[in-house]
Amino acid sequence: WTAYRDGVFTLRADGVLIGYFSIWPVTRAAYETLLSGQWHEADLPAGAIASLGHALPETWWHWSTVALRPEWRGRGVGRQLTALALQRWLLDVGDAHLVRVESMAWSPEGVTVLLRSGLRCRVIARETVSHMATYDRTATVAAWRAIATPPAP
Repeated sequence: WTAYRDGVFTLRADGVLIGYFSIWPVTRAAYETLLSGQWHEADLPAGAIASLGHALPETWWHWSTVALRPEWRGRGVGRQLTALALQRWLLDVGDAHLVRVESMAWSPEGVTVLLRSGLRCRVIARETVSHMATYDRTATVAAWRAIATPPAP
């Protein structure tokens, strides 16, 4: 997180942290290695965090975490957190033509969040070093904005 502090988004209720979302810009090589299942997130070297260049035709991202306190689950709060974080994140993406995002899911709830965000499974869990399935999505900035609309209350 220290390499890209802008990629951490939090949600609070009455001053209490109820959830967070994190996403990091990574090099293309790191993206491909994570997506292939050859690395666990903890294996990501510091040099794999990319600098942001808004003139790039493509950017690669590692969607690290969406976490929500259990008592807040099942009420659309996770969907709202994800949408709000994606809105803010898209400001950093800038004018990239294509945005590639990969992630890993270790819980059924995590799989649901990724699938609702348009990511698709690429490598099943038993074939990865982390024992977590990998997911990805390549889309235009406009397509990402379409899913970054918070759900109605």
